[in-house]
Amino acid sequence: MFARRQIYLRSAFTLAEMLVVIVILAVLTFVAVEALRPMANQGRFEATRKTLQNVNNAIAGNDTAATRGFVADVGRFPASLDELFGTTLPTDCVPYLPRLAPAPYESIVITSGWRGPYLLAPSGSNLAAQAIQDGWGTPLLAEAVASSAREAVRVYSPPTERNVAAPEYELSDLSTIVEWRPDSLTVWLYKVEAGTKGTPTETGTWRVAVLGPGSVAENGVHVVTSDIVADMDTTNLQFTFTSAQLMAGPHVIQASRDGTLKGPAVHIDLRGGVAHNAEIKVE
Repeated sequence: MFARRQIYLRSAFTLAEMLVVIVILAVLTFVAVEALRPMANQGRFEATRKTLQNVNNAIAGNDTAATRGFVADVGRFPASLDELFGTTLPTDCVPYLPRLAPAPYESIVITSGWRGPYLLAPSGSNLAAQAIQDGWGTPLLAEAVASSAREAVRVYSPPTERNVAAPEYELSDLSTIVEWRPDSLTVWLYKVEAGTKGTPTETGTWRVAVLGPGSVAENGVHVVTSDIVADMDTTNLQFTFTSAQLMAGPHVIQASRDGTLKGPAVHIDLRGGVAHNAEIKVE
């Protein structure tokens, strides 16, 4: 009688074989992640740059006069991000409306006031600070620009997480400078005689006023003035306003002499970080 042979079929991997497979999968995963990391970081970089630009535009407006930011509407820098996101009027801000300037400029209309929100928080965000994050999920930071002669703030992606996740991007790559004060404004008063521009000869106190958005205490219109007492020896009526006196946004310039308005009201859009010049014909 023949003995029957029993054949055993192996139905599972050995432990050594499983370890080999796991190591191979880990290596392939690592290679794939490293290969895709530059693409992922580029996407986070672009998202961060877009957020930074949105913050800059919300505060200072963009490069065209058509889009105004918080400063141009309210006449001051926002005290916190909540004022950009909030749906309620800050206590020292007027509603966004046209309003008459104070005497003797009551013929001038200044449209001013808070009209937020200037930024929209993503769905699910509870706090404004949580909504302002870089592409790596870290809240953006802000610091004063010490080297700037005028007031400015740098909003930037903090380096702590980024140095580990994307060391190729530096602060200069992921920051924006928010400037909300012009460098200066210089205004000349002139008259025309025999086809030539000249200095007005009337004596008295000449004044140039710059009118823009203001606070509740100012009834929504802020007025800053500069005076020159003219006599027979006056050869130039040039008025200079410094960065500390000015805010970005649409403004109106009006000249007067001894309280009487002279010349037309001149509209000017002041831009942060820019030196402006204007002329007013006062005859």
